[in-house]
Amino acid sequence: MEFSLRCNVQTCRAELNEQAIVTTCSHIFCIACANDLGLTQPFNATRDCPACHAHLLNPDDAVVSKLNPTQDYKTSILSGLSPFIIMECAGRGLQFYCYQTTQEIFYQEHQVRNLNEQCLNAESHLENVIHDANAEVARLKGKVKAAGDQITYLKAKYAEVHDQLAAKTKQYNQTNKCYMNLKSKTMQPHVAKAASHNADEILRSGRQTQHYGDGGHGSGMINPAPAHFQRDMTGKGQSHLRRQSGEDDRNPSYGYGTPNAYNMSSMGRVLSGRQLPVSKISILTDYLRYRAFGYAFAQGTAPSQSRPCT
Repeated sequence: MEFSLRCNVQTCRAELNEQAIVTTCSHIFCIACANDLGLTQPFNATRDCPACHAHLLNPDDAVVSKLNPTQDYKTSILSGLSPFIIMECAGRGLQFYCYQTTQEIFYQEHQVRNLNEQCLNAESHLENVIHDANAEVARLKGKVKAAGDQITYLKAKYAEVHDQLAAKTKQYNQTNKCYMNLKSKTMQPHVAKAASHNADEILRSGRQTQHYGDGGHGSGMINPAPAHFQRDMTGKGQSHLRRQSGEDDRNPSYGYGTPNAYNMSSMGRVLSGRQLPVSKISILTDYLRYRAFGYAFAQGTAPSQSRPCT
């Protein structure tokens, strides 16, 4: 492959094929660079080589050379010269060519070194990037493994806590059931006692009113209840009647019916001060005893001495 000369300006490096400016210091430039640098038309009295800054004092120190001469030019250029001059010209031409070839080799070697250094730097950088990427991948794999272990641990902990919660809930329900049973058993004697006391109080008041009726207020009729009986019925006693009436309404399965109509109509006449027939006193007494026993029997705490009236 034939070597091609190039412009010796580093920023140009154009390939020279037709014409070029050659100097006696063995440098060659393209026509455009020679014109820009003042080799063809100097800006002052002296010319300097753009490559080696040598002073070109003589007119023939920088001339235009045809790089692709015609056959006629080749025939006439050395015609008339002695063999010694021809050999000298040929030798200097070969020296110029060897110098340009050597400089081009040096330039290419310098470029190769620069490219090798850039490749080594790029390879080192790439290895660092690969190493960092592998380290990051390993770190992320470790985090993923740790996260998986944490998830497994949390799942096991959740199952354990769920089982503990179920056990605690079951224990709470059992404790609450025992508490409600104990509370019901504790309250039942008091309720039964209050109902029995209320019935006894009404019976005593009924007997007293019957005694007053026999004292001269007409046979078969009774006077209003005494003041302490009215207070008891309007206060604590009446509240027991209301509770008993409400409990019968809430628990209709006892089989006693809905006693509100009869109870309130009968008791309303007693509490309002109206006179009641003596025959109804025994009915009211039996009814109240029946209610007290029925409530205690439904709760499972019926006293042995209590019996429902017939």
